[in-house]
Amino acid sequence: GTFEVISLNGTLELSGEHLHLCVSDPHGTMLGGHMMPGCTVRTTLELVIGCLEELAFSRQPCALSGYDELHISPVK
Repeated sequence: GTFEVISLNGTLELSGEHLHLCVSDPHGTMLGGHMMPGCTVRTTLELVIGCLEELAFSRQPCALSGYDELHISPVK
């Protein structure tokens, strides 16, 4: 269908990405979730990417959730 991107946030790393996307349809119904391969832009998408060179982003297993959770640490 035709959707408008309302928000896109997450992390982009050399080892992969973890992105969350929120879109609305022509009637204003909101949908959101993980952005997966195959998402295409029909016309244009204005995107600003910030680079935080003083921080390292990685994923580490979490015993409580069972997921690889985001871990942020200073670059040494």
